[in-house]
Amino acid sequence: MKPKVSVIIPTYNEKERVAKCIESLLSQSYPQDKIEIIVVDDGSTDGTSDFIKKNFPKVKLITKKNSGAYDSRNKGIAIASGEIIALTDSDCIPSPKWVEKFVNILEKGEIKIVGGKIPHNKHAFIAKAIGISDFGGFQENYKKNNVTCIPTCNLAAKKEIFEKFQFDSSLRIGGDRLFSWNLIERGYKLYYQPSVEVIHEPSLKFSSFLRRKYVYGKDFVLIRQMLDSLPWAKLIKLHIPGLIIISGARFLLDSYRMFKYWKIYEIKPYEVLPLVVIFFIGRLVFLWGCFSQIMGIDS
Repeated sequence: MKPKVSVIIPTYNEKERVAKCIESLLSQSYPQDKIEIIVVDDGSTDGTSDFIKKNFPKVKLITKKNSGAYDSRNKGIAIASGEIIALTDSDCIPSPKWVEKFVNILEKGEIKIVGGKIPHNKHAFIAKAIGISDFGGFQENYKKNNVTCIPTCNLAAKKEIFEKFQFDSSLRIGGDRLFSWNLIERGYKLYYQPSVEVIHEPSLKFSSFLRRKYVYGKDFVLIRQMLDSLPWAKLIKLHIPGLIIISGARFLLDSYRMFKYWKIYEIKPYEVLPLVVIFFIGRLVFLWGCFSQIMGIDS
């Protein structure tokens, strides 16, 4: 008998995008009576909840005050009835066999948590920058048996994992890394399977890209203050010199990934310099976010 799969989708003021995500789940190759879709509306003000109730009666809907996506995931998982829990985001579109492939992998027994490929729009410049800089490790076309983090926009695990581990509800960004590292420290292996895809469709505004980098910077430091066994944590303790080293290293990694994935993203020669500039500006903003967290500056 095929196992039931609960799919958790946190959303905030993205009713058009979450509709596309839900529609992709309603047309999966996996039996629909074995898919439970749970949308957690994180205090939207654009009528998201009413829209979902009207257009997607099959969806289980949770509404709550705005407290962040990790808190939303925890609340969705708490009511999930599936033997397997799959996570994605409202700005993602799972591929037609997304659920089926997750089930096939997790039913083998030895694998308890797995993530997949996260492609971005090859024709939108900012989408290329986000795909390379923020999801560079999830563009590969080969399996990996020991990844150090799985993004929550494309993750599935047996329910027993979520019965033992939760996301930190206080975080806005960075909870993926903290959750993954907690699993690793307790002996679990995290798997990457490129055949399991979701297309990520983030905001294409440059201001959104910069805001994303700032919040990443703050939470990059925050989770290493919470768990000092994480990579880069020792450099955090050096304060400004350490933050500069980290930001510079991340900029070099962005640039390396640009050349590594230039075929995947169909990067044109005239796009190389603008991408490098965007990566540089992004890491300056990331540095400011790191510094703000160290100094206790709110924004």
